[in-house]
Order: sequence, then structure tokens, then C-alpha cells
Amino acid sequence: MGYRNHFGRILKSDFDKEKCKDIDYQYEHTERLYELGKYVEYDFEMKKIEDFEDSDTEYAIIELDTILLFVEDYRKRHVEYLKRMIKPEEELSVDDKYILEYKGNTLQGFIESEIRNWENAESLIYNINREDETIVKSWSYNYEIFELLRIYKTFDKENYYLVWIGG
Repeated sequence: MGYRNHFGRILKSDFDKEKCKDIDYQYEHTERLYELGKYVEYDFEMKKIEDFEDSDTEYAIIELDTILLFVEDYRKRHVEYLKRMIKPEEELSVDDKYILEYKGNTLQGFIESEIRNWENAESLIYNINREDETIVKSWSYNYEIFELLRIYKTFDKENYYLVWIGG
């Protein structure tokens, strides 16, 4: 898992298995579609077709259905997060209390964060720029799911390979 993680695409006609091991080739021929953020965690086996990982970066051709694994993982994480926030304090485990205190994720904090996300016109969580295909400008699981679904539904798998980039 890299510092910055992206989904990208490479033209099938540009794909060269031998050259693809070179990081310069990867960057020159791969279009980045969406950045998932810093230190992305996931609890599933990514469906890799080809893996070109070295000590500094992770680069792999992956199956399109891998995006759905992220969507499901993020959905579960968000539901757990919401359930944890509405538990009465006496029902919280030591781990729940630590997570809520450490991350500052209380119900009050969540609501205040949502207000900031939707109130500030300069930093809205959605993207209205017609020149940019991205819809979401947030790394929050509950919003990022929609960006992943956009890629999944519109990806041209006839002409491109889906790429996972970490590094």
C-alpha cells in the first residue's frame, strides 16, 4: 500500500509487458483516473491480472470488478462508523471509545463536518467543473463510493486496462 493510491488506465494498444516494469514508462502511458487518498487500507485480495510491483511503487493491471470490492469495503466501514457513533456511551467497547476519541468522530463532530462540507462554496465536496469528469472531491468513504461507481460504470474495458497505482 503506497502513500498515494490511484486508479488509472492504460491503452491496451500501448501496453508492453516488458516496458511496463519501468516506472517512467508507467507514468508516461498511464492516465490517472482517481486518487483514493493517502495510506489506503483494504481488507480483501485485489483481483490482479499483471503485477509490476517494485520496492517503491505498486503498479498492477487489475480486473474492473476490483472497484466493486472497494465499494463494498467502504460501505461496510461507513455503516460501522455510523453505528459506533450512535451507541450509548455505556455500550461502547474500549476499542470503540478509543477510535471515537482518537479520530474525533463523535456524532456532534460528524454533523459539524457535514455542515462544513455542504456550506462552504469554495470547498464543496462535489465538482461542478464540466471539463473534469470527477464528481466527488472528498476522500470520505461515504462520498468516494460514488466516484468509484462512476469509474466502474463508464470504464472502456474494450480499449483500456484498469490500473492500480500505489506509491
